[in-house]
Amino acid sequence: MTGSSYNLRETVLPGPSQSTGYRTVLILGPTGSGKTTLVRQLIGTDPLTEQFPSTSTSKTTICETELLLAPGDFYAVVTFMSRAEAISAIAESVTAAAMAIHDERPEAETRRRLLEHVDQRFRLYYVIGRGKIDPDEAPDDTRRRPRPPSSATQIEAEGATEELLVEVLDELRRMVEDEQAAFTPPDEAIEGDPALALREHLADRFVRSPVLEKVVYRLLTEVEKRFDMLEKGELVRGRDGWPLYWAICEQDRTAFLTEVSQFTSNAASRFGTLLTPLVDGLRVRGPFSPTWAPEIPYLMLVDGEGLGHTPDTATSLPSNVIRMFDQTDTVLLVDDAQRPMQAASAAVLRELAATGHARKLAVCFTHFDMVDGPNLDTFTARRDHVLGSLEQIVRRVGSELGHASEEALRRRLEGHCFLVGGIDAALDPQLAPRTVPELVRMLDGLRAEGEPLGLGSVRPTYRRDAVLRAARDGVNQFHQAWAGRLGLEVTAGRAAHWSRLSALCVRYAGRISDEYESLRPVGDLVGHLADKLRTVISEPDTWDGQPPEPAEQQQIFDLLARSTTRRVRMLVTRRFFEEATEDWIAARDIDGSGSTRRRAEMVAEILWRQAPPEGGGPVGNHPDFVAALAAEFAASAELFGAHLTDDPSTPRPTIGRP
Repeated sequence: MTGSSYNLRETVLPGPSQSTGYRTVLILGPTGSGKTTLVRQLIGTDPLTEQFPSTSTSKTTICETELLLAPGDFYAVVTFMSRAEAISAIAESVTAAAMAIHDERPEAETRRRLLEHVDQRFRLYYVIGRGKIDPDEAPDDTRRRPRPPSSATQIEAEGATEELLVEVLDELRRMVEDEQAAFTPPDEAIEGDPALALREHLADRFVRSPVLEKVVYRLLTEVEKRFDMLEKGELVRGRDGWPLYWAICEQDRTAFLTEVSQFTSNAASRFGTLLTPLVDGLRVRGPFSPTWAPEIPYLMLVDGEGLGHTPDTATSLPSNVIRMFDQTDTVLLVDDAQRPMQAASAAVLRELAATGHARKLAVCFTHFDMVDGPNLDTFTARRDHVLGSLEQIVRRVGSELGHASEEALRRRLEGHCFLVGGIDAALDPQLAPRTVPELVRMLDGLRAEGEPLGLGSVRPTYRRDAVLRAARDGVNQFHQAWAGRLGLEVTAGRAAHWSRLSALCVRYAGRISDEYESLRPVGDLVGHLADKLRTVISEPDTWDGQPPEPAEQQQIFDLLARSTTRRVRMLVTRRFFEEATEDWIAARDIDGSGSTRRRAEMVAEILWRQAPPEGGGPVGNHPDFVAALAAEFAASAELFGAHLTDDPSTPRPTIGRP
């Protein structure tokens, strides 16, 4: 809900304000938890005939979907990834296909790498098709539903795509063969690993190859042709001719959802015509309402990408998710009752507590009807089993962030935890006597306004040395973690693959994004700092009067944590993403023997220079980074009347570079 795409959607189709009685709900959950299925229930779309939003077992929701439930006609505005982002995604898929050819992988795997990006967000075959379809393929008895027969039109379109794919893969094979023949291993590779040296060489050569560039732009041209197939609505392009947004207004619900499905569907029968992978945001407005509710609930639901799209992304949250905390009234965590409170869900609770947003939390456990076991013979036993997992995570947050954070979560969850089952079908109150009342109770909770803050007049006082120590600890933890991710130190986790680190440098150098998959320098540093500073915030040195009641203290702590986190995020984003562009370009352009190691070392140096734990830092007028963090804390404290004092009697520890 931030950034230029959000602003564009807001301009074309303005969202609601709290003064109009609307509440904004951010819906989060692990991949496959059923959050989009829950959204269907909340907006009242039929899971069989309308299938909006799309659901699947294959990580379907990949963009921000904003659903505004309001009377009147049906409106939609769709914003798209930039041309540079599309080129990067296609280039990475083409490079992956070329490496598959070098590795002599089967033809099917080479095609898959070309047509589906490794992170499964950019599926090129949705847009241009899959190529050949074997009409004689044996029946698949592992499917719940038989595959629908292909139409004559689809077969013709796939035939044209097949010709394109054959030509593209032939060009890539010739490119790989030429580069392999031209490679001369450096002297140091002869004693080391010649195969690794060859892979590094090919990876660098592929990125700069005019053949690969030609293939990328040929595929991009095919992608652009799909926009010309749009018959209804208004398509607005930017100065470079690339589409900025598409908008439509319809009175008929069926016609409206049919047109919007071009940007949301994952139906195999429409492969070759779908624009779904190119969408970076969708806002829909219309008179949607649950079938089991008497009226439109006046909500704006924000459904985003499932957490943990890749296995190592589960324990931290994307930067855009954390930014959205500030702009929503409620964060609804949707979790699978069969596997409750795994790493991704635990990360949500922790981040909400650390950043001062615990009072926005609500949790809905889906698939409760499928919770079973020999020891779970009653509803109460099954409920206690699921909620026990939640209690375990709440206690863990308390042990890491302090008792105040634990109590904040506990108080909030007392009335904001829901258990539902069987929501993948239309619900009948008579046949779902537990789920429907639970959904009604949840809807009432989402619509309710938060209690007004009563901050009183007493404010906390903090010692500057405690803030500086927490900031240094957070920065040190960040650098230690990233030394492992970069493969520069041996840690419990695995080092990031060279292709992912290269992709991260491409995004930073092009100012495209501040993260790639689980590589989130900005988000990780802000997360470490938020954790450490939250502990300081929850344990003030003194109060300037009689300490207030615990609930009032918690409100003060939350406000200070939210303000501090916002300021810290802006500082880190400016340092990493905005001020180091030339350094990221240099890291992106490293080539030759040993480029993998040298790029990792350069990235580590960028992060160190922009955020050293004490002293040093970029040349110029930059203040010491830790001092700058303390200044942001002081500014937040001053805004709320809190105090930051010096205590010269306490020595400042010196922590060396990890």
